[in-house]
Amino acid sequence: MATIEMKNIVKQYGDGFPAVNDISIDVADGEFMILVGPSGCGKSTLLRMIVGLEDITSGDMVIDGEKVNDKPPRDRNLAMVFQNYALYPHLTVYENIAFPLRLAKMSDDEVDKKVRQASKTLELDEHLQRKPGNLSGGQRQRVAMGRAIVRDAKAFLFDEPLSNLDAKLRGQMRTEIARLQNRLGITTVYVTHDQTEAMTLGDRVAVLKRGNLQQLATPRELYDQPVNLFVAGFIGSPPMNFLPATVKGDQVEVPFGTLTIPKEKAEKAEGKGLLIAGIRPEYFEDAKVLDPAKVGTGSTFNATVDVVEWLGSQAYGYIPFEAPPEVQAQLTQLERDLDGEALHTPSSSLSTRPVGSPPAMRPRSTSTPPRCTCSTPQAATT
Repeated sequence: MATIEMKNIVKQYGDGFPAVNDISIDVADGEFMILVGPSGCGKSTLLRMIVGLEDITSGDMVIDGEKVNDKPPRDRNLAMVFQNYALYPHLTVYENIAFPLRLAKMSDDEVDKKVRQASKTLELDEHLQRKPGNLSGGQRQRVAMGRAIVRDAKAFLFDEPLSNLDAKLRGQMRTEIARLQNRLGITTVYVTHDQTEAMTLGDRVAVLKRGNLQQLATPRELYDQPVNLFVAGFIGSPPMNFLPATVKGDQVEVPFGTLTIPKEKAEKAEGKGLLIAGIRPEYFEDAKVLDPAKVGTGSTFNATVDVVEWLGSQAYGYIPFEAPPEVQAQLTQLERDLDGEALHTPSSSLSTRPVGSPPAMRPRSTSTPPRCTCSTPQAATT
């Protein structure tokens, strides 16, 4: 195991474009670090610089206290698992796992011992004599992980290892990777564009955007205390609602009513004009099905719900509203930065449960976050 220190790392290509721009991250011994961000944010480039597959334009890469900028990959003793598995189709599972040990000229007894230990850990014993072409995607990914395990490397590097798997298998493999890392306690750097993987796997998560580090924190801190609009919009599924807001004293005016916020937050926003308020969908609940005492602690409003997505255990409701041009411009830019599915800027997405016909309710303001929801496509309350 080892520590990995990235000190002011820059990767600049010939055309002058900085794929990675002055990033500093320290990965502790045994830590599970996630690099996450949309396509083209520089996360895979950064991982490849750690292992030595990309040259570093400037900055220092330090592994276990030793600067390795000029060391070739074979001398860094890092094990990398790729998205496309990179298995040898003509070799059996046994020989694929054993391949790095053969290169190291280990004895047959030692090779056999290490391969069987890895296969037992990954539950591959019954597949050792099969070829990769006869395995499922999840089994092939476990073979690739087995080849990394036998090397006794200082750290594991994963480059979007689950992207080629279907949703159900991706969830199973995510659990297996977490268990494996906990069992081995090895330093791990994991690249993904999937924020669900980032939030469920990592001890800490580094959010990247266009080669720049936006925030480095625990998953809970990223969710509860995002440092900017990009992190707030990227982390969370369904995404955070962004609403135009104006602060007057300790009151915040948003499209569905007026809320009270803590004094310290109100002071920071005082005199700044039109702002953007972020509210997570789970803070909205259907006032009709809540305990009356609980309804009184929130802000209640009437709204028209134009779309409801029912997912079994929960439903998502979408409430349209018109955002001012300056807010719309920021949300449009955020959509471009997220570089993915369209961000429905004129809509508020509410996390709800299916109920009967919604009641009409009078707006009121309180000192707590709004509790709201939708029920049917006719109306929503909060």
